Amino acid sequence: MFKIAIIDDDPQVLHGLKRVIPWDDLEAEWIGDANDGKLGLKLVRIAHPDIVITDIYMPEMSGLEMVEQLRTEGYEGKIIILSGYSDFEYARKALRLHVNDYLSKPVTVQTIKEVLQGVIAQLEEEQTEWIKSVVTGTWSSLPAGFRQRTPVRKTWDRLHHLAIGIEMHRTAGFAAYTNSEWHLMRFAVGNVIREVVDGEWPKSEYIELHSNHSVILLHSAPELPDEMVHEQALRLGERLIACVRTHLKLQIYVGLGALKRDWRDISVSTEEAFLAISFKDTTVFLDRFLYDYNAIRHSENGARLRSSRRLIRPVQFYHQFADYIRNSLEKEACGLVRGYLSNPDHAAYVTASELVLTGTELWVILSYTLYDFGVHLEQLFPEVEVREQLNAITVPDQLAEWLTDKISAIFASRSGNENVRHKRVVEYMIDYIHQHYSENVTVSDLANQVYISRNYLSQIFKNATGETFNSYVTRVRMENAKSLILEGKYLIYEIADKVGYKNIPYFSTLFKKYTGLNPSELAK
Repeated sequence: MFKIAIIDDDPQVLHGLKRVIPWDDLEAEWIGDANDGKLGLKLVRIAHPDIVITDIYMPEMSGLEMVEQLRTEGYEGKIIILSGYSDFEYARKALRLHVNDYLSKPVTVQTIKEVLQGVIAQLEEEQTEWIKSVVTGTWSSLPAGFRQRTPVRKTWDRLHHLAIGIEMHRTAGFAAYTNSEWHLMRFAVGNVIREVVDGEWPKSEYIELHSNHSVILLHSAPELPDEMVHEQALRLGERLIACVRTHLKLQIYVGLGALKRDWRDISVSTEEAFLAISFKDTTVFLDRFLYDYNAIRHSENGARLRSSRRLIRPVQFYHQFADYIRNSLEKEACGLVRGYLSNPDHAAYVTASELVLTGTELWVILSYTLYDFGVHLEQLFPEVEVREQLNAITVPDQLAEWLTDKISAIFASRSGNENVRHKRVVEYMIDYIHQHYSENVTVSDLANQVYISRNYLSQIFKNATGETFNSYVTRVRMENAKSLILEGKYLIYEIADKVGYKNIPYFSTLFKKYTGLNPSELAK
């Protein structure tokens, strides 16, 4: 639940907003209100809301003064200005303070709902990113403010946590899938998993990782015995395997990590879950496709598990590797591989079979990640040849050299095709923007349409056009607004609406920033 604070000196506005905001639909909660900026400042400091809705002109301290003080103190929540003053200077200062929206009173219920839906969607995306960073062990690299403000963090402080790793079984049939079919398959698997987990373990999250891997994060009350939580997690794993097999005719491997009392250790449980799955080449639980880290640790494979821990199951490494490949960062991907495999512990403790396993995992991640961009590795490197080469590797340096050579060859072979494909994608994006600039156009929506990650698509667009996606959208809107103003047929508020802006001061601020003139000045 996202927390919302309302700050306004008009009691009718306070009461009206609390009444008309669809709290349940938005999965949000009201956590307090205040009738001046000073009290609002105190409320935000104590309650830490995710969203602040505030008026500007209030006694004691104005809304903008309050926001400025909050930003100085490091508050990074979302802020919506709701003001009766359609003043250009107010709007410009609000932009400098990174206000998320600026609405003029009176405002309709539908507008309030749409604005809150947009802000909450941003919060949900940020929360998913934060959870993924905890799961993969990259949490500490996030900006300090972002690390602190996610709503689930305080809840997690009171719970215990266990990670379940999911690996979709790679079969020859996958090679026949088209790009869109593979996305649909992953989507279908995720839907089945979410439905099962939501019904049996409400305090949980499902996070997609790279290629054919994902994680279920389970939370439990600290008073529950560890053995009970562990048994319930095992039963959940068995049910997931059965449901995916029944509904999708697909096999998944499931690995259970150990229960952790501190959420900062979730990434360790994730590593353990996938380390357990790596034992699928043994007889341990092979008939059930379920692998339990604790059980393996106390089995005849315990010695192998302990030695494997020196070559830490690289969930964080895999995550970074897939991200570099996805974003066409060849140099960074090769450097990451060399750095990881040059760790002295690897040469001292890892066996040849474990190196082959690591190489196979990296090849699968490479294959699935590139598959998202229409690259079929089996067409470049026959599977039999790859298997033979991997089986001949005995030391980490060999694996690093083999893999970096393959990465370089892959990027060299795809550069020509990628340039053509990138050109087509950018042309599609530009055409879409010019047709839909009056709507809420986002790079995320387009990324879903062309089956390219949002970050990679943003990079492609900027490389091709020389400007960011949002900057280009704004430019198209402003150019169309200029044309409409010069036609002289419409009022300023009508033009703002036609180019995608509901708020007149915000539109005017952007227009002057882009053209050097207010809309009314150009109209003269």
